[in-house]
Amino acid sequence: MISACVLVAFIFATFTLSCKKKLENKFLVRVSVEELFLSLSNNSKDEKFLEALSVANDMQRARSESYVTLFGKAFNKVDSKARLAKIFSTIDLRNKINFSSTNEEVLEVLQEQMDQVINKTINILKTRIDHYGIRHQNIQRVDNSENILIELPEVENIESIKKLIETTAKLEFWETYENPEVYQYLNEANKKIREAREKIVEDTAQQMAKEYPLFNILKPMANSNGQLINTPVVGVAHFNDTAKVNQYLQMKKIRSIVPRDLEFHWGVKPYDDNEEFYPLYAIKKTGREGKAPLTGEVVKDVNAQFGRNQARAEVLMSMNAEGAKIWARLTKNNVQKFIAIVLDGYVYSAPRVNQEITGGQSSISGDFTVKEAKELANVLKSGKLPAPVRIIEENL
Repeated sequence: MISACVLVAFIFATFTLSCKKKLENKFLVRVSVEELFLSLSNNSKDEKFLEALSVANDMQRARSESYVTLFGKAFNKVDSKARLAKIFSTIDLRNKINFSSTNEEVLEVLQEQMDQVINKTINILKTRIDHYGIRHQNIQRVDNSENILIELPEVENIESIKKLIETTAKLEFWETYENPEVYQYLNEANKKIREAREKIVEDTAQQMAKEYPLFNILKPMANSNGQLINTPVVGVAHFNDTAKVNQYLQMKKIRSIVPRDLEFHWGVKPYDDNEEFYPLYAIKKTGREGKAPLTGEVVKDVNAQFGRNQARAEVLMSMNAEGAKIWARLTKNNVQKFIAIVLDGYVYSAPRVNQEITGGQSSISGDFTVKEAKELANVLKSGKLPAPVRIIEENL
């Protein structure tokens, strides 16, 4: 007869082996400490600092040391007499770093900040994956590095999990330009691009519409009569052409003719039923220091809401008192205009404001399926990652 102790031990061992066997999907995720340092420096433009980050990135590919250690070596290599305190004496770090802090002391603070960010990232990823419905998981830091190991059981839609892991969830609310306001700049851009292409590569120019190279790949938003439509969408482009549109719009000659507060962002969802063309939105960056007037920091609760037919859904957001106050002012100032809701640089929704909205209620309605709305609500509810992450290895 098998004793109770032996039976319990057998069951426990079987359960343990079963759990281990289930963890079949493995990801090695890297936290972007470079982005963290840029944020901590208040996006410093110091050339030596930026060069040291570039050198540290190169060193990271070949060495297993902590990014902070590599950055310290890189900064010393760029200029042994340069001082990190000059770069990191910011408002956010004023209680930890001052102008007299040594490089070693600054690096210690940066290590502490990195450790905190990685621990917070792990907690957020655990919450996201748990809310997704995956109970058995192993998420842990790899040694003292900026890498995180994620082990999960087999799942049906692995792409959804990868998106769940890599989404930063930086939520922003922006005012927008309207299509007729921007058209004049895009029309002028055609001339600038045509001149540049004719001077550089004639055979490439021959493959494009000679007079309107930009509009050849970015179709303006106009009705059948050729009249411009009042919308924050200034054009649509085939997914194969979005990179080329970005390249054109980032040309110095183009940036010089558009307003400094005008910035372009692609929509996250296709514009057409065949899912081939994507909309380009015109964002108006009127916030202080180019920051959004309202961000996801003020959102206190998020829920997915479904339509009667359960086919389409939206994500409802409730804001705290501060957010409600800003949201009311923002909507009041933009009645009959549009406000873009941007997540990680992509426009998810850009509704027209019909009236001032009080009470701090907002929604993202981007033609989502129920599943997509639930996943988006999960990401927003779990919170924004303190720094971007990306999967560097899969199925280890």
